[in-house]
Amino acid sequence: MTEGRSAVADARCVVIKVGTRVLTDDAGHRVPGHLTAIAEAAADLHAAGRDVLLVSSGAIGLGAETLGLVGIPTEADERQACAAVGQSRLVSLWQQALAERGIVGAQLLLTEGDFAARERYLNLRAALQALLRRRVIPIINENDAVSTDELALIGGPRPVFGDNDRLSALVASKLDADLLVLLTDVDGVFDRDPRHDPEAQLLERIDSPEVLGAIHAGGSASGAGRGGM
Repeated sequence: MTEGRSAVADARCVVIKVGTRVLTDDAGHRVPGHLTAIAEAAADLHAAGRDVLLVSSGAIGLGAETLGLVGIPTEADERQACAAVGQSRLVSLWQQALAERGIVGAQLLLTEGDFAARERYLNLRAALQALLRRRVIPIINENDAVSTDELALIGGPRPVFGDNDRLSALVASKLDADLLVLLTDVDGVFDRDPRHDPEAQLLERIDSPEVLGAIHAGGSASGAGRGGM
């Protein structure tokens, strides 16, 4: 465990994934203090000379709030509309919070295809490296306004291919990041869904395919997020 803590402390490139439920409440309304606290932590890492990338969910919830909707819609086209409205608001909030700390933020909207096609991936990698060289913090999200597979709810009419947990892992691995931090509204990875099973056990370390394969993936508690953790 000491070796693991040392690797975290020495990380030079850090990807921080922020879940929907970290930024919004059950109704999709923004919790301002959470974003501010994360921006402050990112700024501290940045000031220490580390490269920082933010992968942020929350566009659909913020879009629903802006449109005055009660709750989060389940239809893919309505979620697309919410994402289109909420994405500009989401990145604006991040850019404002970073600017108050003297940092420039840059928006990137991606799909899994940006990693699957080699030319697109190389272009993406080059753009990210250029931003980091200029000490800019990329603010990354899936392009939910057009990528409807990622919007499909578990059990819905479309297969579920991706979410921001997977996107953040792709960003971290393809950019050779040293550390990926997943911020969520649960304490960590459990062997079962702790919201439904009081005997669910927190897995403090996952170091084998057998342990990983035994994990049961639950869904989102609110419908605003995807329940990626």
